[in-house]
Amino acid sequence: MRTIAAILIGGLATAALTSATLAQQDLGDMSDNPQPTQGNQAAPTVVTIAAAPPTQMEAFEQTPGVGITKRYSKVATLASDDGGTLNVYAVSLQNDSGATKQGVAVELLMRGGRAARVYVDSDEIDRLLDSLGQVEKVDRPQGSLESVETRYQTRGHLVFANVDDNGGRVVVIHGLQVAPVTGVVSTATVRLRAGRLAEVRQQIGAARDAAAKG
Repeated sequence: MRTIAAILIGGLATAALTSATLAQQDLGDMSDNPQPTQGNQAAPTVVTIAAAPPTQMEAFEQTPGVGITKRYSKVATLASDDGGTLNVYAVSLQNDSGATKQGVAVELLMRGGRAARVYVDSDEIDRLLDSLGQVEKVDRPQGSLESVETRYQTRGHLVFANVDDNGGRVVVIHGLQVAPVTGVVSTATVRLRAGRLAEVRQQIGAARDAAAKG
């Protein structure tokens, strides 16, 4: 028998399976190399289970039993200040019944090769652009506190954070992508001077407009 303990973290559920719910003889042992055990307790197996897609676009794209057509265009490529790249795409999805979803994809490419692409749904783009205006403008902290940071996160795990960097201001952009079939998690982070966040806002707005036109 097996018991399952699962914790949902960042769009994934990580489950640790130990002995107790399904007898091995009921399922059949499909392993050519069974894991060693201690006493009567089976060695734990850790599996990663994809949870519900965080964005409407991902949920739409991953609908089973439905044909999906994706159309997209790269709107902008921005070089980050740490040797990486930020790409902005306009994206339009359509299923075989004619229903559609539009939005933006932001792709982060790190200098070392790591990459993540994150969807932003059309209904949250305006709020994202407004919030980035606030992230860009950070006042010095009041009172006795020495530092101040501000951040915004989309529902698809795209994070913009304005942080102190030896007296200057740097925007750290972090993305988390979960592969729909395998559940593999990819993360990437790039850094820009705070004054360049206006460029990102402009290009995300341009991608929103392009996606809306289909």
